[in-house]
Amino acid sequence: MRLMKEIQAAAGACGVTIADGFLDYMMGLTEKMEPYHTSMHLDRLNKQPLEVESIFGEPLLRGQKHGVDLPELISLYEGLRGLDRKIGEKPL
Repeated sequence: MRLMKEIQAAAGACGVTIADGFLDYMMGLTEKMEPYHTSMHLDRLNKQPLEVESIFGEPLLRGQKHGVDLPELISLYEGLRGLDRKIGEKPL
């Protein structure tokens, strides 16, 4: 939920309102879901580039542009970028 709150704050700084009720609704849906693999996980399993920039980099950039503190998003973004670089490395 902390990550969702950061995205909510970044969106708000950009003039887009994401209501608390929507976050609660999405968390409720998530809690009821059966286990599944995300598209990014499937990309990783298939050694394909991850969509790090479009999914996490763009919200990070926009939030930082407005001075929003985004520690959870930064941590996730940096970790996924590192993983994405490893996927792109060619074995010797």
